Amino acid sequence: MLYSVNTKIFNMIKNSKWIPSTVTSLESLLNTKLPDISIDLYLTAISQWYEEVYTRQHGLKELIRVIHALLLYYQNVQMYLNENNTNDSTDNDITKQDIKEELNDIITFLKQFDNNFSSSAEDLFAALAKGFSLICKNSFQIDLKRDLTKKEIEIIYLSFLNSMTLMYDLISSIEEKMFHLHQNAWKTRVLSEQKVKEFNTSSQFRINGPQDVIVSFCEDINRYSSSNQKIISASLHNTKSRITFKDRRFGFMYNFNPENIIAMCPDDIQSLNTSTTVYTELLATIFQGIPIHNLTQRMKLSPIDLKPIYNLDEFKENTILYNEIVLSENAEPFGIFVFRENLNSVKAKVFSLAVANRLPLFVCNVDGSLNFVSYDKILEIMDNSFESIKI
Repeated sequence: MLYSVNTKIFNMIKNSKWIPSTVTSLESLLNTKLPDISIDLYLTAISQWYEEVYTRQHGLKELIRVIHALLLYYQNVQMYLNENNTNDSTDNDITKQDIKEELNDIITFLKQFDNNFSSSAEDLFAALAKGFSLICKNSFQIDLKRDLTKKEIEIIYLSFLNSMTLMYDLISSIEEKMFHLHQNAWKTRVLSEQKVKEFNTSSQFRINGPQDVIVSFCEDINRYSSSNQKIISASLHNTKSRITFKDRRFGFMYNFNPENIIAMCPDDIQSLNTSTTVYTELLATIFQGIPIHNLTQRMKLSPIDLKPIYNLDEFKENTILYNEIVLSENAEPFGIFVFRENLNSVKAKVFSLAVANRLPLFVCNVDGSLNFVSYDKILEIMDNSFESIKI
């Protein structure tokens, strides 16, 4: 799931009982920002996920809990703000008085929604977006009193951590509910390793089509043996179609497995993995709503309105040319997919991939049916130097 690692990291930090030891280290943690990225952009999409799984009044309690925690954090910052030299500027020519006024404004704004169950979910998400966007704002640099006690440092830090933990717990809960709502159709209607076994157990047989399959179409086979591949770009493909991204002709087939699905979109997804080696940068990444791949990698995925999972029929209907399903690097393929009309031209590649990974071959016919060729049968064909390939 898109935010599962973020949620685990926050809970891990919370359970570690770690507390900043000085005012300077607390300020460094709170004031480290990543440019041009803010959680409020992600919350716009997440609010749409929420509407998909909750009825009008259900779930408001969880939203209000996050707002209350966020309000408490800002109130704690306000209480311990350094009041000296309020006309001094920060690095961005924003005065401390400006920061104080922003704090007053956001506290006044959030109070309208604290324990307000008459608000709509849309309004509550808008409040959260505004509240968290200030945390992500580069010019919002907090200057705390220099003589804070360890207990006061702990109060500020834990209130901050609690607001973010509750936010990610809410997001994680929404993602889980989306999978619960939609995963059955994907499991029953998308071709999987288990379904293949139910068709036949011989070394060669035909699967009637068309079939829906999850395929990561290849461009450079060397890339797939590289340890640098942190996420897998796949797509839901109907075997009757010949439209693929950049006209790719073969690829790896994957099961639908909720544990390996990061996100999906009925259009192309632009993805980028960026290294994060500094602890404050790692925290800034998850504070600002950026999906984390692991402790050293962050993901930048767009369009922003992608989902953890779609209704299968909606996903197919909204796919115009091709779609994308982002899989975890831990996903294991169960076969090699190739179009029949391209088999001869890529024969060496697909056979070597099949043998190297000990995987069967699925040859896609024009009518959408698939010819299954087991790994053992491929070895037999190769031993005969491809002299009489009958697939």
